[in-house]
Amino acid sequence: MKFLSTVLMLSCCGMFSLCAVDSKYNSPALHKVTFETPHKHAPVELIRDGKIRFVIVCNREAEKKARVVGNDNPIGLPRESLTKSAYFLVKNLNRCFNASVAVLPPDSPELAKYPVKIYLGKSIHTDKYGIDITKMPPDGFKIMTVPDGIIIAGRDGSLIPGSYHWNDLSYYAENGTVGATVDFLERFLGMRFYYPGLGVIAPKIKNLAINPVAYTGRPKYLTRLFGNVDNAFHAPETPPRQIGLATTREWPWAELPNDQGDFRIAWNQDSRPSRFLCGEAPHPYIVAKAFPDKLDVCFYRDKKGKLYQSLTQYTANYFDLSNMEFSKLLADAYYNFYASKGKVSPLWYNSYCPNPEYMYFGPVDAIEAIENERTADLPKRHDVYSTMSEVNGRFYFDLASRLEKMVPGKKIAFMAYQNYLAAPEHIKKFPDNVRIMACTGTPLFIRDKASENFWRKICTDWNQKLQDKVVLYPYDAAFHLEGGFAHALRGYFENEFLQKVAPFSNDTVIYPCCYFRWDYYYSLYLMSRAYWDPDFDRDAVLDEQWNLLYGPAAPVLKEFYEYVIDRWIKYYIPCATIRHRSIAGVDYATLHKKTYPPEVLQKMRKMLEKARSLVDKNSIEGKRLTFFIMPWERIMDGAMAYGMAKPPLPCRAEFTETNLKIDGRLDEPCWKKASVIPFRSAYYGEIKKNLPLPQAKIIWSQEGLYVGIFNPGPFKKKGNLWDEDNFEFFISPGLTKNKLFQFVCSSSCLHEDYFKSFEPPRELDPAWKCRDFRKAIVSDVQGWSCEIFIPYVALECTAPVAGDSWLFNWVNNRTDSETTSAAPTMGNNRNINFYGKLYFAGNCE
Repeated sequence: MKFLSTVLMLSCCGMFSLCAVDSKYNSPALHKVTFETPHKHAPVELIRDGKIRFVIVCNREAEKKARVVGNDNPIGLPRESLTKSAYFLVKNLNRCFNASVAVLPPDSPELAKYPVKIYLGKSIHTDKYGIDITKMPPDGFKIMTVPDGIIIAGRDGSLIPGSYHWNDLSYYAENGTVGATVDFLERFLGMRFYYPGLGVIAPKIKNLAINPVAYTGRPKYLTRLFGNVDNAFHAPETPPRQIGLATTREWPWAELPNDQGDFRIAWNQDSRPSRFLCGEAPHPYIVAKAFPDKLDVCFYRDKKGKLYQSLTQYTANYFDLSNMEFSKLLADAYYNFYASKGKVSPLWYNSYCPNPEYMYFGPVDAIEAIENERTADLPKRHDVYSTMSEVNGRFYFDLASRLEKMVPGKKIAFMAYQNYLAAPEHIKKFPDNVRIMACTGTPLFIRDKASENFWRKICTDWNQKLQDKVVLYPYDAAFHLEGGFAHALRGYFENEFLQKVAPFSNDTVIYPCCYFRWDYYYSLYLMSRAYWDPDFDRDAVLDEQWNLLYGPAAPVLKEFYEYVIDRWIKYYIPCATIRHRSIAGVDYATLHKKTYPPEVLQKMRKMLEKARSLVDKNSIEGKRLTFFIMPWERIMDGAMAYGMAKPPLPCRAEFTETNLKIDGRLDEPCWKKASVIPFRSAYYGEIKKNLPLPQAKIIWSQEGLYVGIFNPGPFKKKGNLWDEDNFEFFISPGLTKNKLFQFVCSSSCLHEDYFKSFEPPRELDPAWKCRDFRKAIVSDVQGWSCEIFIPYVALECTAPVAGDSWLFNWVNNRTDSETTSAAPTMGNNRNINFYGKLYFAGNCE
């Protein structure tokens, strides 16, 4: 904190000189580096009285000549480390110095005009000082002053022949100088990159002299990309986009250019010098198209004859991992890919194909266990995270054994996830070419001892069977807006998590997964620092950002965030029901009743009101504060709403043994007998007078659900689904909250349907179509009625048994009055945590 306070104070009077390594260059808020004995020379004066004294020396032309091994193509801009570094350095030096900075090649005669040089990346000048980038570790760099300037150089694949191959990942890149450039700007200019726009700290500097210094730096993890840092804002005139598992936020500052594209560099995510890759692949659609005559080999057929294969719904696919003929097909495909140098590539996208080091395989997500004659001899596992462990384990062993002979020297990475997270018991040791990515746990629960014991056992059991330790894939606890507390707090615990898992997991590779929105920049910023250096000083980083961004309001915001964290540690972790599996989820009852009840939310609001009172809302600190508070208002409103929401009323579906005629009239005797679904005000589920409520009913048969609704007039028809009266019906088979199906019908007979997977979390699938769906709508002056039929086969389930319950909601959208629903929505119609139970009545009651 002392360092940057000095930076800002001296920059105001136009004098900025750095002289002591331990107190200036080694701020606790920065990444840890290894200092060396520097050359002895006078201070390097970059700018004096506002006049630039230096030029950037960069051999960008050399990397333009770099080629990819195997096809002789240019390496491409993502791997042009010097080009990226020069761009970022020039842009930010201009910000701080308010002067134009030149970039010249190493052999330019113009260099003689400048008394000082910044030597950026490998060149004849860095060679002269004995800097060998080939001996640096991946993403490593060295920064040191020399008599006529300063060297900023890292390990760059663009300047090391043979670094890139024709089948490398599209984002595989060794860009060490990029990381060095960011470190230089932070360490010597006092810049900070918290979030795009107003979140960049760029002190105005008129004088800068750097005393002799030399140090090296390197990251802990080589795979640090955990979100869409360069694509998480959308333009004001465009609608929000689904980005990963989050949605974009509108760019909030019309007066500022959208600079989010710089943040892959600023957050040290623009280099990925690891070829490790794992995920759900190959894609089931491609497998089906590649082997159309082998569908029964590739995909599971259950005992009832259902084949789990679809070209329209991703999660309706299920690879048959009990069939070693499928293993043979895959092994042949990998072999043919390498043997043909990619010309025979039936299963992979060009950018996600097997690479020079790694192949990979990940099953499509599925909940059901494969049970047939081929699995009868395997041990039976019953925990939700192990029911498929033995089946998957045997398949992995078989495929890896084939590949060890067919494609020697390559490794294959497999997933351990969902119901195959645990290591298989019947396999003592996997072939040496096997690597495992274990998707377990969330850093948010690192203070929960039971959660820690769970992932310790998962990792230990796998490690005993592997040549190398497992690669971890830590998850977020929630992947939606209702998870605001989880998103805001995760980063605080990230380095604790990484420190604890270090003895059990891979030393250099990790795959963090999170819900990325800039709303939670302070949490995400801590994550960014942690993946570079898990031992960084979390509190120093937080204290610095409060002070740099918010001025007089800093102490209050610090108190606010510490209070939220303290409540989580003391009242959530000891009291919550925490699931032990790949995605733990959030216990919302404990979150809102014990951890952040109304009285706590009221105290939090008062803190933020106090912070507002301390700054002018039109000042830069005030605008930053508005950006900080906006998501917290939504979080607190949502939390308060959970406490106010009325539970859904009981709902009942009647049974019919006969098929109903879908004509929209709802005049059969069974419709008249069926119970009416009660509707209330949608947001909190309040009972209000004078709301025009629909008459909605549900009937079930052995084939599917009949859903009927009558909406009293008046009503509007506009020929557009969402601009006219409509209803939305949501159904989730069973009580597991895994899958959600949505059906929308409007007064002019328009219709859409959607599918959403919650576990595993997936984006909404608008392309999903309900197979054999039927509908009919009739209308007159009295109103409009709709009748639809939804077959169970489309819901990927069998008929319920009388007495069963499923989760459901029904939302009625009218153009002339408030929206009503069967269960409260809290502003999100897919808020499955508040859905009611649909009870299936029958003759056995």
